[in-house]
Amino acid sequence: MIVSVTSEKGGTGKTTVAVNLALCAGRELTIVDCDVEGPNIHLFLPLRYHSSRVFSLKTPVIDMERCTLCGVCREFCAYNALAVLGGKVLVFPELCHSCLGCALLCPEKAISFRERPIGRIEKGEVTLSGQEPHISFIRGEANITEQHSKFLIRAVKESIDRDCDAIIDCPPGTVLASSAMRNSDMCLIVAEPTLFGISDLSRNCELAQAMALPVSVLINKSGPSDSLVEQFCASRNIDIIDRLPYSTEVAESLSKGIAISMEYEKYRSFFNDLSRRIFSSSS
Repeated sequence: MIVSVTSEKGGTGKTTVAVNLALCAGRELTIVDCDVEGPNIHLFLPLRYHSSRVFSLKTPVIDMERCTLCGVCREFCAYNALAVLGGKVLVFPELCHSCLGCALLCPEKAISFRERPIGRIEKGEVTLSGQEPHISFIRGEANITEQHSKFLIRAVKESIDRDCDAIIDCPPGTVLASSAMRNSDMCLIVAEPTLFGISDLSRNCELAQAMALPVSVLINKSGPSDSLVEQFCASRNIDIIDRLPYSTEVAESLSKGIAISMEYEKYRSFFNDLSRRIFSSSS
């Protein structure tokens, strides 16, 4: 079972929920950090890295001795990554989506490709003392200013062992989150009980439902304003799976880089129960 933990904006609690679910699931699984533009599971989990590889995209290289400046490649490219100007073909790597179509259509076979690194994919295991059963991890980290993080996210997901359960810490937003959520078995949306939180929740629900993913909502920083989320979920027939109350204890643990289930028994019990209900739904 692959569970995607998501929310529309950063700071809602996705990583907190994903990390503690993994620690309390009581089963062998993989935690996957798909927030490639700001990966942070390493802030709360001690990790031992086993492998690291550069992930690259293919970028066109023009052989001007063969090129006749016909413009076929420019006309084909929907992203304007190629331009015929000043007697040569200009390539804009940041716009290229590596579809390779320009080379297929070039009548002079004047286009080859070079590898353009956009980030790294790292694998290993969580090394908490006495942690059983085994928890492995996969994380992606995009290069600063990289425009094509979605391709790195897809590569990270392709590294997941489908014979093992996985919990995905999704990036904020909808564009990158859609790449992380795709082909999951469940979408767990972390929602804040505020007006802004409802707006974010609405977009997340629309995205998940458009992808035909089962959805449950976890209210984080739960309190007197929970009715905002309750009314929204009731109107969409969406299950509220649980509520994590607002507490300064959580903030203090996060500031120290400690997973709350490792510091407080009540949160360990909370996430034990939550993970049991989530993973039993796949049985």
